[in-house]
Amino acid sequence: MLKKELSVKCGAGGARNLGVTISRAPFLLFLDADDWLDPNCIAEMLEEW
Repeated sequence: MLKKELSVKCGAGGARNLGVTISRAPFLLFLDADDWLDPNCIAEMLEEW
């Protein structure tokens, strides 16, 4: 999990772009507050990869 406080309002898209830029993870998954992630989702995605 990555948390970065932004001093400039750039919206969800800008925040996600910043996350992509500074992340060193091989995979990224963005969720909003109203999204639901199935407990097996990550394992299933890795199996397909």
